Amino acid sequence: MKVVPGGQQTLLASLFHEHADRLRGMLWGVLRNRDAVEDVVQTTFAKALESSGEVRSVSWKAWLFQVAYNEAMLLRRKEGVRQRAFQKISAGQQPPGDAWPGDGLAARELVDQVGRLLAELPPEQREVVRRRMHQEQTFAEIAADLGVPLGTVLTRMRLATDKLRKALQRTDSHHGGGEERSGEQR
Repeated sequence: MKVVPGGQQTLLASLFHEHADRLRGMLWGVLRNRDAVEDVVQTTFAKALESSGEVRSVSWKAWLFQVAYNEAMLLRRKEGVRQRAFQKISAGQQPPGDAWPGDGLAARELVDQVGRLLAELPPEQREVVRRRMHQEQTFAEIAADLGVPLGTVLTRMRLATDKLRKALQRTDSHHGGGEERSGEQR
């Protein structure tokens, strides 16, 4: 744990008090997810602490917003890659090698992991995912075929994707996934 000198702690507290709510507002517009917003705010202020000697005091606001925006976009890119991989895997497609982060072994492990996670879903949720991804049915078609309300189908899909996303995020965080990025402006 890093010890924060008194001046840096005061500066960080002042910056947080002055800018955190505005950062959250901007980030909400980008991410639309409360947990992701809080994670990015925390990362932004951690980077501010690490970079406190390198940033001119007159540019702190701009620096904070730039770092927060960059972190939010990084998070969105990672989520997009994860979503596309999930869709291809659940549709039974093998994505091209250069579309995967890491080497072929990591890609095969991810394919195997998603396959296991899909098999662990409750049958009702797994069936909705299978029909949506493999057969490319609309939610309305799935509801009609299964004889259940549309809301039930939507809930099953949401529950399934939430379970899969959380399981993949847990695995990603346990294996040190996620690259480090500096808070410097480009």
